[in-house]
Amino acid sequence: MGDPNVLLIVVDQQRYDCIGYSGMSPVKTPNIDRLARDGVWFTHAFSHIPLCSPARQSFLHGRRPETFGALWNYNGGLPVLTLDRSAYAWPRELQSHGYQMGYCGKWNVSAEFDPTDFGYDVYVDERAYETYQKQKYPDVRYVNGYFGERSLIPLTDAKTHWLADQGVNMIRRFAKSGKPWHVRIDFSDPHLPCRPADPFAHMYEPSVVPQWGSFQETFIDKPY
Repeated sequence: MGDPNVLLIVVDQQRYDCIGYSGMSPVKTPNIDRLARDGVWFTHAFSHIPLCSPARQSFLHGRRPETFGALWNYNGGLPVLTLDRSAYAWPRELQSHGYQMGYCGKWNVSAEFDPTDFGYDVYVDERAYETYQKQKYPDVRYVNGYFGERSLIPLTDAKTHWLADQGVNMIRRFAKSGKPWHVRIDFSDPHLPCRPADPFAHMYEPSVVPQWGSFQETFIDKPY
């Protein structure tokens, strides 16, 4: 058996009780549920800091963010340190062992450095989707900010689908060489603002969504 390929999928601001497999909500997430059933479902895994940038930097580096001064989002208005390009980053280890390295989607680790500074060969920035959207749907405008609204863009052209397609294309391209690969796909959803496209925009009746604190927060090892 050769070196295994490594696919890392990251979503942003995903609540554990908004995954069907948790058995704690009416949310339907069949594809995530399948990953949970066929893999490992952790019931006591926690992020040590609930902030995007330092959490991402810590994950890349392997040490807690306070050890290198990343105590807040670097673009949040407060002067804080960020992970320097000279710091250890585990993707370089894979790169040094001949892996093809690709990164798609949200970065938010540094305003100065991108994934290619930390061991990735190819980087598809999520901001490329903004250009794609403006070219294909120039008249689409959103007005509710973080309060969210229904997306006017067809589901097949939604940002999540676009990013998934970028990742799939990257994997196919890497697979042709026969060398091992690592691809990381970072989705910005379900982080606010929520802008679901149909049919998801009308999948749930507000009356069936439990209010915060109205249900007992217990973990269920085998919800199905």
